[in-house]
Amino acid sequence: MTRSIAVTFGFLLVTACGDTNLPVGPPLIVYASENDPANLLPLFAKFTADTGILIEPKWGDSRSNTDAVIAKQGTPADVLITSNVADIVRAADKGALRPISAESLGAVQSELKDPDGLWVSLERRVAVIAISPRGDALVSGDFHALGEPSYQRKLCLSSVRNSVNQSLIAWLIEDLGLKPAERVVRGWVRNLASSPFASEEDLLA
Repeated sequence: MTRSIAVTFGFLLVTACGDTNLPVGPPLIVYASENDPANLLPLFAKFTADTGILIEPKWGDSRSNTDAVIAKQGTPADVLITSNVADIVRAADKGALRPISAESLGAVQSELKDPDGLWVSLERRVAVIAISPRGDALVSGDFHALGEPSYQRKLCLSSVRNSVNQSLIAWLIEDLGLKPAERVVRGWVRNLASSPFASEEDLLA
């Protein structure tokens, strides 16, 4: 039986804000990822308790919410919260975001915010390599090494269409350069034990 290594990828939860000096009155319209309501609702409640400003969340998947904000469809958004950095960068590139005040960003580490002040990360999640209970006990913790011949037919991946995988590949390009990163990814593809899974949930099922 082919032994497989499952690779799961982390992602950033990021937010882009408009004017933070809003008067008490109309609620803030927050387009938010439906992946994280349990984490976000307490933050929304605290914000309302501290400021008196209500928050009206518009829950949806990250890509659809971002598309709506870019296209200016539906209720205009005051805040966009996405489940990955790819969508927030896409919104920034399309000119859909306004800068956050420098004062608000002062305490945020430089690697967790956009150089132009258009978005900031709320949390950072670590990409990990998961090993099947039936797999090899000794596996490199290095993503680059998973493209080596020793892992032939031992690698399982979710689809490159998933934004978290796109973020990982972007990190590889920044870390290694375009051509070396391409060689690593081609090595992953050569080592696949099966076709890529549509989602991480399918991969880990």
